[in-house]
Amino acid sequence: MQWRRGSCEPDFMVSKMAQSFALRLAAALMCLVVSFHYAFVILPPAAAQVSPGILPDLYPAWYATRVVLFGSGDPYRPEVTRQIQTAMYEDKFAGGNEQRFAYPIFAALLFAPFAALPFAEAQTCFIALAALLTGLSVLAWLGSSAPPKTVTFCVVLWLATFPVMLGLELRQPTMLVAALLAGTLACLHSGRLVTAGVLAAMASAKPQLAIGVLVPVLLWAFADWYRRKSFVFSLWGTMAALLAVSERLLHGWLWHWLATMRAYAGYAGAKPLVCVLPGFYPPLILGTLLIAASIAVSWKWRRTDLLLAIGFSVTVFQVLIPFQFYNEVMLLPGVLWTVVRGNQSTHKLQLLLRSCIWGSLVLGWVAMAVTSMAHALRLPFVAKLWWSPLFIAWIFPIALLAYLAFCASAQEPVNAIPIQASFAESRHTEAPCA
Repeated sequence: MQWRRGSCEPDFMVSKMAQSFALRLAAALMCLVVSFHYAFVILPPAAAQVSPGILPDLYPAWYATRVVLFGSGDPYRPEVTRQIQTAMYEDKFAGGNEQRFAYPIFAALLFAPFAALPFAEAQTCFIALAALLTGLSVLAWLGSSAPPKTVTFCVVLWLATFPVMLGLELRQPTMLVAALLAGTLACLHSGRLVTAGVLAAMASAKPQLAIGVLVPVLLWAFADWYRRKSFVFSLWGTMAALLAVSERLLHGWLWHWLATMRAYAGYAGAKPLVCVLPGFYPPLILGTLLIAASIAVSWKWRRTDLLLAIGFSVTVFQVLIPFQFYNEVMLLPGVLWTVVRGNQSTHKLQLLLRSCIWGSLVLGWVAMAVTSMAHALRLPFVAKLWWSPLFIAWIFPIALLAYLAFCASAQEPVNAIPIQASFAESRHTEAPCA
């Protein structure tokens, strides 16, 4: 039997592992092509038949940022909203999504590089940058110690998911916020706590997304205050600076923004997934219990597996905030934990729940593949198939939440990785050859 030099495995096993990786990577690339075709070719005209269609979500932020930075104006005033509606709906706005600028005014600093460009060029740059940052986010969440093959496979597979492709097609600012939060964890990995605080504060441009990451990270910081207080001070200091700059840009902006958010809650139409429960009190009670569970899990796993704590917390808030498909890009830490750390349990219920997660992903890709084939062959029933991936994406957060809840409730860590004082991952040593 031939043995590979410097390895504990025979040549045929190394070759078999390489072939297995090549097959998995090829399958992931096929899913990427199918997802791209569905999101960029099939979905826009199909959605236009039942709604205004796929509109560039970057435009309200782009235009309002130009008003703030280049016009010294109020991005929340009705005239700005009407201008956005005119450009996006081509004078055909008849109610529905009002497309207001629904961000705190300091978000203009985040969108400023795009506002400096004409909108056509801004869209192109946004898609390229968002795709790049999404791929880098996988590396940020996994850490530098992850094997290159694992990182490559996870990057391709994550880019192939429907929420990521939809976010790119919409040019949805959520893609930037998700990357900022991933960058926050990357800085914590490397011990750059001050930079991490700055990035976390910038991510508060979408506070409903940032809170899922900030809750476990702040509890992690408070658990070792002496060594990690610089992160908290940096976060608070940057937030104070952003609020001061916002007030300088527009006096009384906070009340304008809050009024916009109240209006947004009325016209956006989306409801949290927790509202599938009937009545008023059941969703309220379940939501309260989920928030309490998020805090408890974040505290329990703060030292041994912060990725699990963040994954669970983010998934909890995904079912509590108004549901949008593109916001599922925030589920990346939970999905990555499922891929790299939750794959060694033999508990039957855990295996069943994990199978539900992968089953929903596979069904989504199969649905997009069938729809793409029907579209390519010009089959008439494609019009009845285009919505099927949307339904599957709707149930995915629920399956992931159930799985992570089961794992987080375990008495002992599941394949956990100890976290050092600087949040650097522990270095693993390979077992010697027998």
